[in-house]
Amino acid sequence: MEKDFQAWSEVDLDLFVSEVGVTASEKIKVFSPLYFLRRMLTADDFLESEAYAHVVIRAEIYAAAVRSFAPPTGANIYEYIADAIRFEKISKSLTTIESYIGRRDSFYMHTITDFIVGNLLASQGYGHYALERTDTRGQKRRRSERAWMSLNEFLSRADIAFTDNAGYEIKFVSDLDVLPSASQILADLDGIPIAVPGARTIFSGGIRTTESNGSVVRITGKSGTGKTTLALALCTALAPLGTRSFYLSCEEEEEDLVDRIYSVTPGFINKMRNYSAPRANEPPGESWFTAYHLDDPNSAENLDAVDVFIDAVLDFYESNNLALDQKRPPGIVPFVVVLDGVHEVINSEQAEQAVSQLHQLVQRLRELNALVVLLSADVDSHAFRSLDYLVDVVVRLDSLDGSGNAFEKLRSFRLEKTRRQFSNTGNHRYHISKQGGVKIYPNLPSILETFKRTKWQEANTASYFDFLGAQDPNVARELRRPWLKIFQKSHTLITGKGSSGKASFALRLLTSPLRTNGTNETLFSEGRSRRAPFYRRILIVSFLYPESYYSTLLDRLRRAKFSDRLGRVPTPDIAYHVIGFYPGFLQPEVLLGKISDEIQRGNIDGFPYDSILIDGLHNVFLQFPGIESSTLIWPVLSEIFRRCGLTVAITHAHFNVIGMDHDRDLGHEVRTMANRSVPLLQNLVNSADYYLDVSPAPMSTLGGSEASTLNGSITVATALGQPIPRRAKIWNRSTLTVEDPAD
Repeated sequence: MEKDFQAWSEVDLDLFVSEVGVTASEKIKVFSPLYFLRRMLTADDFLESEAYAHVVIRAEIYAAAVRSFAPPTGANIYEYIADAIRFEKISKSLTTIESYIGRRDSFYMHTITDFIVGNLLASQGYGHYALERTDTRGQKRRRSERAWMSLNEFLSRADIAFTDNAGYEIKFVSDLDVLPSASQILADLDGIPIAVPGARTIFSGGIRTTESNGSVVRITGKSGTGKTTLALALCTALAPLGTRSFYLSCEEEEEDLVDRIYSVTPGFINKMRNYSAPRANEPPGESWFTAYHLDDPNSAENLDAVDVFIDAVLDFYESNNLALDQKRPPGIVPFVVVLDGVHEVINSEQAEQAVSQLHQLVQRLRELNALVVLLSADVDSHAFRSLDYLVDVVVRLDSLDGSGNAFEKLRSFRLEKTRRQFSNTGNHRYHISKQGGVKIYPNLPSILETFKRTKWQEANTASYFDFLGAQDPNVARELRRPWLKIFQKSHTLITGKGSSGKASFALRLLTSPLRTNGTNETLFSEGRSRRAPFYRRILIVSFLYPESYYSTLLDRLRRAKFSDRLGRVPTPDIAYHVIGFYPGFLQPEVLLGKISDEIQRGNIDGFPYDSILIDGLHNVFLQFPGIESSTLIWPVLSEIFRRCGLTVAITHAHFNVIGMDHDRDLGHEVRTMANRSVPLLQNLVNSADYYLDVSPAPMSTLGGSEASTLNGSITVATALGQPIPRRAKIWNRSTLTVEDPAD
């Protein structure tokens, strides 16, 4: 961790930058250690483990805040923290931060709320600590209570808390486009983090509790939509945090519920040291999971059994001198209560009585100050419709009909209501599998929302890929003129008819060295330290070939000797990952979720992706009907790639059948099929910086030799910031080089 901390401080930060009113020799910026802690405690094979890292980090921020801003004598520490993170105080702190960002200045944390909000944002990578280079205790800056802490003092203390006479400031990163809202920060500070895939995005952090530290969630839906599975997954996700679950079921025995827990428990949670799988028929308190079967045919008897359970919990707390209404650490609940089968407890046929019973039931469950989950069938009655108004969160599960998919059951997760918090309401995809358990795929706007805090990045015209220029090794580099400069962080659309090696052409582009504009050829390492390895990480999203195809192609690229790779500019060390899709009923939310998850994995690893290839986009038609019908997926992907600063290459083959275009009837069919891709291509052309056509070269290009059938003719339709070359080039797919036709 120490090596990682030092490496990133040297690589990504300009340690000698000047700030407003402060000379470069006086200030130094470093990442928050909590940022590294968050990254290192989040498993790249289970991104939802960030919820557990967040609990640790949040606890440290609260503890350091109390050490830095001591509460009044005799004050309840939890009430003190709860008061510091009230909505109006967080809003005021954000307003102050925005004023500092507007002046390009660093932010001094004058209050406990400033300290909590500033360190939360720093732990998420939005800001750095601004410290002194040398010990300057006693020399106050600004109108603050404390002087700035030196870097050596900060590292030797191993504590993010302020001392009595020294503190630090937060310098927010330059690519931060917009700060999280006060509602989003509140969900991070006092929300219950749910380590279920997709839940963090949907709830914008976690499920917030009411003022009494409890929350009531209703999950409703038809039989077979996965209500019980979702509730068990929720209980399992909270178990590593020490949260016990009490499951009151009107349908299933404890043994069956325990068996189902095994099927929804992710492998990562099974390996955690603070998690143990539950066993059936254990005494209450011996396991984190205890189930009770309410099997009386009389609904009134089942309702009485629920009352008995609530009384038993309250009596236990009273006999042990534990007050349920005592303030707790924000975002922590001691236990979860699931009532599975509310429709079996309340008789909806007697409308007025049912409404009264539901009101009383919810009110009694709120006395527990816990996370309460009510599962009910989708009963069409006034009483159960009124239940939506009584609870804090409403989730409706459903099965999607009319999809034409006979092999996979499609489910929807509709978040209809959340109280006291910002969330992404609306329809999301809901999947249940034997291997992965429960996963929620947020809808496209929700996923895009998670990337909108970083600025939209334009193409970097200061550096370019130059494998399209003259490649004669006998010609001095400074005398060569590039045929076309494809800039870093640009988007290139590569189309053409038939098989002409578009995939190999795209990978040749993305694996080529980057050069800088100017006559002096210097070592260019994309802004990273010269001591750091010069690498490039490529994400390949394929609708065409399996992973083995790309591994073979990349191996050829590694072993080949290209003239444009000679000189002082090093050949990048290539790492890659392939997300391959086979023909089927792939949904837009699943596609976008898999791509965004992989981008996040790269960030967690500390080796972010800088390039992406989307190969075989034409196969979306006919083979992926769920993606073909979505017109929003491609603009959303383009926006995400721009905000991540990725260099993008997209390949698309035009639909064509040799010989059929001359037949009047068959030619009409070909044109009809080709026209289906026009809206997609128009969208891609509008968002691309470069539009290249790589089609099979005519036989006459190389004197009619059979070798020319392996080649493609490269023509440029649009190019960013430069004249369009009039003369075409040849793509030799056997040697993976660009050649002049005259050669």
